[in-house]
Amino acid sequence: MEFRLFPNSFAKLMLNHLGASIVPEWKLKRSINNKPILGTLVGVPVLNPPGFSRRQRAFLDGRDLNRIFPGKPAGTSSQTYCHMILEKFAKKFDYHLDLHTAGLGRVNSLYVRADMNNPITHQMAVLQQSQIILHNTAPDGSLRIASMALGIPSITVEIGNPLQIHQEFVECALSGVRATLDWLNMLPIYPSEKIEETSSRAKTTTCTRSYWVYAEHGGMLQVMPKINTWVSKGDVVAVVRDVFGNILVKYKAKEDSIVIGKSVNPICCAGERVVHLGVCDDEFGKKK
Repeated sequence: MEFRLFPNSFAKLMLNHLGASIVPEWKLKRSINNKPILGTLVGVPVLNPPGFSRRQRAFLDGRDLNRIFPGKPAGTSSQTYCHMILEKFAKKFDYHLDLHTAGLGRVNSLYVRADMNNPITHQMAVLQQSQIILHNTAPDGSLRIASMALGIPSITVEIGNPLQIHQEFVECALSGVRATLDWLNMLPIYPSEKIEETSSRAKTTTCTRSYWVYAEHGGMLQVMPKINTWVSKGDVVAVVRDVFGNILVKYKAKEDSIVIGKSVNPICCAGERVVHLGVCDDEFGKKK
C-alpha cells in the first residue's frame, strides 16, 4: 500500500455511490479533464443499477447493499453481488471514497463518517471540509467498513438529500475529492483552481459519537430543528400527533448535540428513525 508520505507516490482511488444517491461525478471528470493524473482514479457512477433504475436503495431482493458487505460467494443475490464488488473492485484500490445521500424520506447535512483514530482516514475526512465529521467504526455491513477491514483507508461522504442534486453540497464534495487527489500527489491543485469556502463548510463540527431517536408511536411526525444546528439537553426535537392534531409524544435531546440528519416524512410508524444527533465528547472512542 502506497501512502502520501512519499513524494510522487502512485495511488489508486475509487469513488462510488449506491441506489437512490445521485452524485454527478461527471462534474469531477470535467474539472480534471486533460490534466495528468499520477496513479489511477476510478469512479463508479452507479454501483447498484437495479436500485438506481427503480429510484431506491434496495437491490433486486429488496436488501440494502450497504448493510450486506462483505457479502458471501454463495448466498442471496445481494450477498453475492456485494462479494463481487469487494473482490473485483474494492480490493484493487489503495483508498476509497464512498459517496452517499440520505435515505428516502430523510435529509442529511454534508457530513463524513470515518475512523478518526486512523491517521489516514482522519486526514481524508478533514480534507472534505464538510459541515460535520462523525467518528464511526461500527461494523455496520457497509462497503467502507469492509474496505477498512482489508486495510484500505475508506470514508463515507454524505452529500445531502436523496433523488436530487444538492448543488452547493455537490460543489463542496467535489472540492473535497480534488483536495484528496492533491494530498495523494495524484492531481496537484493550482492556485487558480482553489475554491473559496462557502457557508456550508465555513466550520466543521467533529462528533465523537451519534445516536438516532426512534419513534415509539405512529402518527404525524414533525421534527423541529434544522440540519446542522445545535440543540441543548432537554430541548424538544420532535413531536408525534394523531390525525386530529393532538400530541401523542414529545422527543427530547438526551444531551447537547448537533443535528446530522432527520426524517422529513410526515407519516411516521413506530420504530422508524426520527432524528440523528451527533455528540462532541473530549476524545474519540475506540469502538464507535
